[in-house]
Amino acid sequence: MPKPSVPELEHDLVPVIINLEDGDMLTGSICVPPATNLGDMLNGPDLFILFQDDSGGLIYLAQKTIAAIRSNKNT
Repeated sequence: MPKPSVPELEHDLVPVIINLEDGDMLTGSICVPPATNLGDMLNGPDLFILFQDDSGGLIYLAQKTIAAIRSNKNT
């Protein structure tokens, strides 16, 4: 899977399915900085995560809108 084209940043893509508080579901990948695991990143101080949807679009997703995240290693 290609890395997102985020200027000046390199990330590992972790495929996930995200359930939002409003009931919507997102599939794609969370962009995780190298040498950081997903759990540490989600428990860190950042209010937003960088998310790449299945069409390749990048969005900053507010962590407070997330109800659940699960691995989607089938992608």
